Amino acid sequence: MGVRDSRRGLDVALEGVRASIVEALEVFYHALSLAANYDDATPAQQRPMHHMLHKCLAQYKKWAASCEANYGHAAALIEGEIARINRDPHAAGFYHKAIELARENKLVHMEALAHELLSKFMLRQGLTEAAFVYLREAASLYDRWGATLKVNLLKETLQKLFP
Repeated sequence: MGVRDSRRGLDVALEGVRASIVEALEVFYHALSLAANYDDATPAQQRPMHHMLHKCLAQYKKWAASCEANYGHAAALIEGEIARINRDPHAAGFYHKAIELARENKLVHMEALAHELLSKFMLRQGLTEAAFVYLREAASLYDRWGATLKVNLLKETLQKLFP
């Protein structure tokens, strides 16, 4: 095995490591913003949004295959949002997977975000009691993370939705 062969092997092994934190966050939040705006978009706008969401998911699945601890929760959240958009009745499972992976890897802010998105999903499904529980847990996790303004926002939302 020559130096070039060794280098190719190293390239393959490091593929998941190459994602800089900036690139990973950009792809993740781009996907979440597309998903958040999807329902308000026209059908002509939705088509490229849907395509881009699947590109973001494919990238995260690739990264997660190399390092699930860093990327698995985000891949599951993106997949949950795509499932929600597609009206897939199994969407909640992806949010639960994101919660579990974030919790296992002590990513409190991501666990909070997964609870928050699951709460919104439950609310859309008409499951208000479940939505309340997940939103309250999201607020608790954001509080643990130190995101005081977000906690205050969620508390206001809780009071408005569940007086």
